[in-house]
Amino acid sequence: SLAVLRRQKRAAPRAALESPRRRASSRPAARDDPGGFSGRWVNDRQRSDHMGDQLLGIGIPWVIRETLLRSSNVKLISRDGLDWTEESVTTLVSKVQRLRLDGVQQEDAHPIDGSKVRIWSAVGARPPLAPAPDAAADPPPPGAIVTVMEYVGYDAVSTITRTVRGGAYVVRNDLLKRKTREAVSTTSVFVRDDACC
Repeated sequence: SLAVLRRQKRAAPRAALESPRRRASSRPAARDDPGGFSGRWVNDRQRSDHMGDQLLGIGIPWVIRETLLRSSNVKLISRDGLDWTEESVTTLVSKVQRLRLDGVQQEDAHPIDGSKVRIWSAVGARPPLAPAPDAAADPPPPGAIVTVMEYVGYDAVSTITRTVRGGAYVVRNDLLKRKTREAVSTTSVFVRDDACC
């Protein structure tokens, strides 16, 4: 009918103007996802550690750190076997990270200065080709996603262990500044929020 055509015509421009953040709210597709990581997760600030020292350790300037610490933090995760896609959506920035979970080295650029970041990821163990930790670390839980990020320009190594426990997506980040031997560990907890989809 004519009324239906008018509604469709009016809806088309809205869809075209839809922001990337709004489009990102749809549930990521999951095909092969042991552990149940795929979905939309929202940061639970009450259960998460303060990330200020962690962000400082990888060279994030004060103004950006403060903005990130005050903004919402949503993770959109899609896992298909050894392919991992994680979109981080904050008030300040939206970034998509694609990881191979087979231990192969990948490279990315630091978000502030473009310096090299080397990345290794694996399932259930520290990636074998990643830089060795300085101290004996507890083995990750079975099925955990372990990512090692070497921030070349900052002489820092971050070991990120991702798990789903008790219905929450839990991200532990152990950062080591090699020269100063300073270590910072934080845990972020995200709750599933698929109600939008």
